[in-house]
Amino acid sequence: MSLTATRRAKAAAIAAAAYPLTAALGMTLRWRIEGAEHYDELMRAGRPPILALWHGRILPATLYWRDRKKDGPTYHIDYVFVPTQWLGSVRELAVGSFEEWCGSGLSDHVPILVDVNLQPGT
Repeated sequence: MSLTATRRAKAAAIAAAAYPLTAALGMTLRWRIEGAEHYDELMRAGRPPILALWHGRILPATLYWRDRKKDGPTYHIDYVFVPTQWLGSVRELAVGSFEEWCGSGLSDHVPILVDVNLQPGT
């Protein structure tokens, strides 16, 4: 999909306005942590947990976990949504390495690649 220059400018303006608003919102949040010892125990054991969040909790979780380090919090707010009927057509799922992307300063996220065969019989 190709975006017009106007649509790209609108998207850039929205992002430019949304980031400072989100950062300001994040500064107003207060945390009450319960059960962190379970998370810490899993991390020490080399068994990072899968975190499940529900509506209304994704933004606060992103703000809480955003300062991740290789040996520290490792929550990522990156998702891939595919239709159920495509699941049998996924050829590959790959996640970039922390060292190459975050550790090098190239990004604060790692890429997620999902290769889906949308042409039956190929």
